[in-house]
Amino acid sequence: MSNKLEEARRLINETDAQMAKLFEQRMRAAKEVYAYKKEMGLPIFDPKREAEVIERNAALIADPTLRAYYVDYQKHLMEVSKAYQYALQDRGAEQDDADGGVAPAESASESPAK
Repeated sequence: MSNKLEEARRLINETDAQMAKLFEQRMRAAKEVYAYKKEMGLPIFDPKREAEVIERNAALIADPTLRAYYVDYQKHLMEVSKAYQYALQDRGAEQDDADGGVAPAESASESPAK
């Protein structure tokens, strides 16, 4: 492999490691959002808020050729977050009878986005 290719892959690996940490941070925040919405009786999905977040975050992308890809990424990330919150909701209903707690989802693929 060329040095340029190895360097590019190293940069991707470093970026992916940072993104994994940020993903966990974001999902912890999504769990807190879910807890608040549950307490207040609010729905998980708020289309107006989602549109606002996507629009605001898309504006952060300086390269216009990447903006549409970032919007797709944001939409997918929100779908994953909603799937996690729905999994928390489903598990919470099961756990409420047992101990009143909400067990975290083990995998976003266990509960499809609704």
